[in-house]
Amino acid sequence: MVTTLGSQLSLQLTALVLRVADPTPEPEDVKAGWPALGLFLLLVGFVVFLFFSLVKRLRNVETARKTGVYGDAPETVGTPGDPGADPAVDTAVDPARERGGDPSGERGDAPPTPRA
Repeated sequence: MVTTLGSQLSLQLTALVLRVADPTPEPEDVKAGWPALGLFLLLVGFVVFLFFSLVKRLRNVETARKTGVYGDAPETVGTPGDPGADPAVDTAVDPARERGGDPSGERGDAPPTPRA
């Protein structure tokens, strides 16, 4: 009982001291100022930089996907009359075979398992 009363009194005394020692400023005294504007513009510039960097990385990924870096068949570019334009007739070298890798798409050092 005494401990609870003492802690209640101490909390109220602390709140009273804080109100007297740290008065709330008037609304016309509060302003953000030039440093805050500079920081805000710096953050906006950083977000714009991150956006353009993301777009660049996504373009690199798309180019790599089209060239077959991720194991997909490379996309061919040409006119409809070109033999390279038809993926069924494409004579391009498989990138996995060209690098000496496993053409089955499996990873690791073990040889591919025979298929029946």
